[in-house]
Amino acid sequence: MNTRTILTGALLSVSTIAAVTTCGGTAAAPVITPVPAAYRTAVRSAGALCPQITPALIAATLDVETGWNANAKSTIGDLGPGQLPPALWAEYARDDVGTGTADPTNPVDGTMAVGRALCAIATDVDTDIAQGKVHPNATGLYLAAYNTGQDALLAAHGMPTGGDYTTNTQPYVHRALTEAAAYTAAGV
Repeated sequence: MNTRTILTGALLSVSTIAAVTTCGGTAAAPVITPVPAAYRTAVRSAGALCPQITPALIAATLDVETGWNANAKSTIGDLGPGQLPPALWAEYARDDVGTGTADPTNPVDGTMAVGRALCAIATDVDTDIAQGKVHPNATGLYLAAYNTGQDALLAAHGMPTGGDYTTNTQPYVHRALTEAAAYTAAGV
């Protein structure tokens, strides 16, 4: 299955992104939700699957996508705490808990699938950067590809702009990067 194709446009409507408010030109500190106990080990494990994706980035992704709601299901069928489209769930899901089946509503299975998907995206984006197809800002591009699909990055030669990319993808990336920094500072 091709991550690049499946993600294109699939996650545009997954979450409503609140812009980070500014006061006097200085960004307000993000308000992050502490990592729920049911997710802690999985966040650390998913954040250790590849060098590009950290536990803080996993935590920020799950918080931004669903606010840690493992039962979330979007109107377009995206599943679990990371809102993976069904085809990506099928590709990256494993029975990480050992119940006999991968379950998108299980915090561990859902979190690990997000980690695997983000690592695959990171590998693809890193290749695109090395080949000069997109301009660097690797972590922001990983998140943009997760949100909107890698084809959008290739078409824009980097961060996509205009329309939904400006109103959804860019704020999504900004919020996730801001929260990732806050989760890092909090020791996640």
